[in-house]
Amino acid sequence: MSKKIVFIAGEVSGDKHAAELSRSIKLLESDISLMGLGGEMMRGAGVRLWDDVTSRSSIGLLESLKHVLPLRRVFNRVVQHIRDEKPDLVVLVDYQGFNVQMAKVLKKLNIPTVYYFAPQYWIWATWRAKYLCRQVSRIIATFTIEASIYEREGGTVSYVGHPLLDFTKGRFSGKEEARNYFNFKQRYVIGLFPGSREQEINNHLDLLFGTARRLNMLLGHEIDFFLPLALEKFRGRVEAAIARYDIKPRIIAECDYLEAMQAADLIYCASGTSTLEVSIMGVPVVVFYKLTSLSYWLGRLLVRFPYASLPNIVMERRAVPELLQLQANPEAMARSGWELLVDPDKRKKHIEVLAEIKRRLGEPGAVRRAAEVVLKEAEK
Repeated sequence: MSKKIVFIAGEVSGDKHAAELSRSIKLLESDISLMGLGGEMMRGAGVRLWDDVTSRSSIGLLESLKHVLPLRRVFNRVVQHIRDEKPDLVVLVDYQGFNVQMAKVLKKLNIPTVYYFAPQYWIWATWRAKYLCRQVSRIIATFTIEASIYEREGGTVSYVGHPLLDFTKGRFSGKEEARNYFNFKQRYVIGLFPGSREQEINNHLDLLFGTARRLNMLLGHEIDFFLPLALEKFRGRVEAAIARYDIKPRIIAECDYLEAMQAADLIYCASGTSTLEVSIMGVPVVVFYKLTSLSYWLGRLLVRFPYASLPNIVMERRAVPELLQLQANPEAMARSGWELLVDPDKRKKHIEVLAEIKRRLGEPGAVRRAAEVVLKEAEK
């Protein structure tokens, strides 16, 4: 009888990582049944979906409250599916608030569980790392510091490196070919990356367009802007924001955003997984993020790292510009980006830092290594 593996992912980035892992598992073992909670990318990878909650993800205490009751109902349905299916293994992918509670339930049901992209307790709550290690069979770590902290706290850990190294590459030979494809004609090409969550779209569009307006003033309107659309459901909101400004960014489909990065001179990127993608592509980046004031200050009380963005966490210093909360305003963001465009020495050093970030993420082949770990766990 073929093995059954359940995936549980609830965010766009988790959906993507789970989809790539699913494809790699199927390449290694074709006679396997994959099912669970996720999004369209997982469905496209051959995972039979029970539900899709990727549009409901959020960050911050207050931002998450409105999703509590709907997600509780989804949670209960997923648990019942797992009881009915009796899988050989459950793979939890990111989605901390949901999946940490799921791990607790699965432990009671005596179902083996692997956590892929486990909560970043190694950043903000090492005391919680010990608790998680007791709930799951194995943690697949993508950062060396993550692996060392979870091992120190008693976890069974497999370090595989970061899967973004396998997939973060465009199809063009260089910047000129990418610019021609998108018909970018201006001196500069700048990406505006608001994030993939609904709250990020709501919090960041005005900030990004205000920044773009100031950059046009500084650089004489010699800029082509583009904005990747993580989910089609956000198109109306983006187009409404565009109508309020004299900025006309090209809206880029999810399938083309890596190629658009190849054309870029600079990217403004909301803190999250995309900041690593931009770093791997070697494009100068300004990282930003805004939350409600209460969520931000609660987060500052918990986080033990002085930085929030993954590139700076990887480097353990302020390696790339990071503007959070009140610092994330159009004037400051425009100034940070302008310096990376017009100061050759600063730009050169910045690009060298991005190369070091990429080096620290490990070697290519992480997804295959993760798939091998999952299959071994499913055989136990």
